[in-house]
Amino acid sequence: MNALAAIASELAARTAPESAAECMELAETLAAASDVQESALVGFIARVDESGELRRWGFPSAQAWLRSRLGMRDQRAKERITLARHLHRLPAVTELLARGELSYGYATTVADAVARLDDDDCAKAEILLLDMVGQGFSPGKVAAFGRRIREVITERDGHDQAPPGRAARV
Repeated sequence: MNALAAIASELAARTAPESAAECMELAETLAAASDVQESALVGFIARVDESGELRRWGFPSAQAWLRSRLGMRDQRAKERITLARHLHRLPAVTELLARGELSYGYATTVADAVARLDDDDCAKAEILLLDMVGQGFSPGKVAAFGRRIREVITERDGHDQAPPGRAARV
């Protein structure tokens, strides 16, 4: 962790290269590395959230901890918590994110899409949504398809709204 912090500090202190093309390449490489780092962070968040350790430290929720101690805004905290709470139900997403083969943006999009689905529907949705990622659809399009999946399941099951499933506690 100390090495990662030192490298990040060194990179932040550097002036961006003059070449825009070089900056694009560096930004893409750094973003991919950040996605892998997010995988590790979300794993830590999942463990802390599951353990209840937060309450020992006086935090009423994972969201409160992330806002207070990590300085996150609400939306970013919610996004990370949703992904953390569904990692165990999204084995392909978890593996691809950790290997740097799926961006954090796509991972959180899939997690948000399946948050209220039962385990069987979650597994099917994960496959469909990752297939869309593989076809080059944007995170926004994948999110829209995820909403449509929830609507179809709601209609199939005869509910007025999305099934409770495993909604993220945020």
